[in-house]
Amino acid sequence: NQLTVYPNPVPGTSFTVSYPPSNGPVDLQIVNSLGQQVYAEELVRQDPGTIDVSRFAPGIYTLYIDAEGQRYSTLFMVSPK
Repeated sequence: NQLTVYPNPVPGTSFTVSYPPSNGPVDLQIVNSLGQQVYAEELVRQDPGTIDVSRFAPGIYTLYIDAEGQRYSTLFMVSPK
């Protein structure tokens, strides 16, 4: 998979996301298990990004990355605090 979340499960604070190289901005979206968007950000740097999930309820989430017409996704879990 070209999209990774570390650590997974997330211990309730933050995680680092690595994604495929892109020549332009990258749209990041996180959706909860009910299909509701809980986070969105446009990333402009290619460095791995750190995402704060301290306000997320424990559970399973899907992370989507849209870059250059491609969509990547991966599941991650936020552990109880």
